[in-house]
Amino acid sequence: MQEMANEEPEIPEDATELGATGGSNLLGYGQGSTGTIATDEELFAFLGIVVPSLDLNWEEMQAVNPDIYAWLYYPGLNINYPLVQSPSDDNYYLKHNIDGSAGFPGCIYTQSLNAKDFTDFNTVIYGHNMKNGTMFGSLDALLNEETFNNNRYAFIYRPDGKTLVYDIYAAYGWSDEHLLKDYSYETVEDRQAYLDKVYAENNMTPGSDAVSLTDTMGGDTSMGNTTAPGNVTSLGNTTAPGNVTAVMGNTSASTAGSNCRFSTVTGPTPDNHIITLSTCISSDPKARFLVQGVLVNE
Repeated sequence: MQEMANEEPEIPEDATELGATGGSNLLGYGQGSTGTIATDEELFAFLGIVVPSLDLNWEEMQAVNPDIYAWLYYPGLNINYPLVQSPSDDNYYLKHNIDGSAGFPGCIYTQSLNAKDFTDFNTVIYGHNMKNGTMFGSLDALLNEETFNNNRYAFIYRPDGKTLVYDIYAAYGWSDEHLLKDYSYETVEDRQAYLDKVYAENNMTPGSDAVSLTDTMGGDTSMGNTTAPGNVTSLGNTTAPGNVTAVMGNTSASTAGSNCRFSTVTGPTPDNHIITLSTCISSDPKARFLVQGVLVNE
């Protein structure tokens, strides 16, 4: 097995490059706040979440590539891809496509430090920041307040029929430190320390009463024209999420840029499970852009 570096894999911009109290958990995910709700369906109905129905043929997909173990769908950002994990080389899919061919755009993938059932506290998912908006090239659109508020939920589908729903609560720049090797999540204190650091480095107070701030970031953060992924699924209709208040703060991370978005409605506690979508920042190869969501149906 190829030895991993102690930093996040560098996700190049396109084929020309190779390259809380952390969160107040105001909605109470996983904390029994929904009373007698017993099933995911009841929980989604209670929260007003419509889960898209995807036509996923797992047998057919895994015949093409047995490393496929889940599917990531993030409506509104054109993120609609299988999730893979190599059993022998953690960065194999950085430079290999779903059919095993070498090159770009690569795949959306996780490393072996993460279990494939999403039971880890922090599951880190990597993808290239493609200039045409494919793969994770649309993530920075979340720096736009309206885009952040209107794209609240990401969905992960598993072969066992379980759909995991994540409430996106943060989008921000970070350094290239390896989130799975440079942090311990073993104890409640470890997990709390990590969440505290994320909020502190971004000068944000989780669950604050702040309202939307004027967007002062430079450059165009709109989604623009993105290329939709291949027609591999039949997508159901989704309803627009509720109106979520987002606040933007300045990050003090040296390589993280100057802007971030955090929800004032929800955020994780050390007892939750989160996903981190990670991609490169084109202006700084030692920086990463991270989008994080907390699991709703614990």
